[in-house]
Amino acid sequence: MDQSVALSRITPVHLHAPISQTAGAFTSTPGLDLSGYEGVVTAVVTTGAITGTLTLIRLQDSADNAAFADIAGATAVDVTTAAQVRTVSVDVRSIRRFARFGATVTTGPVLIGVAIVGFRKYMA
Repeated sequence: MDQSVALSRITPVHLHAPISQTAGAFTSTPGLDLSGYEGVVTAVVTTGAITGTLTLIRLQDSADNAAFADIAGATAVDVTTAAQVRTVSVDVRSIRRFARFGATVTTGPVLIGVAIVGFRKYMA
C-alpha cells in the first residue's frame, strides 16, 4: 500500500478535550468505541502549565462502556514539568471494545488534553 494512502487512514479522536484539571483522580467519559479500529492505537497525552504531578497515566478498557479496568502495561511515566507529551499504546485486538484514559492530578491544576490516534478498519 502506498504510504500516503496508509497515512490518510490515521484517525485522531479527542478522548479528553484540553481543560484545566484539578487535584484528584479522573477519567475520560464516555469510553471510545474501538470496534472500528485495527492494529495499534496510541493515546497522546499533552500537558501545559502544571502544579504538582500528573500520575497514574493509563488506559482502561470495557466490554460495555460502563465497567472499566486498567489495561496491563498501558501506562506512561509521571509528568512533573510543563509542556510534556506522553504516549500510551495498545493493540486493539488485545483489549475489550471500549477504551478510556485515566490519570491522577496531585496538587493541581494541570492543563491537559488527550487524543487517541489509530487506523480505522479498511473498507474496500
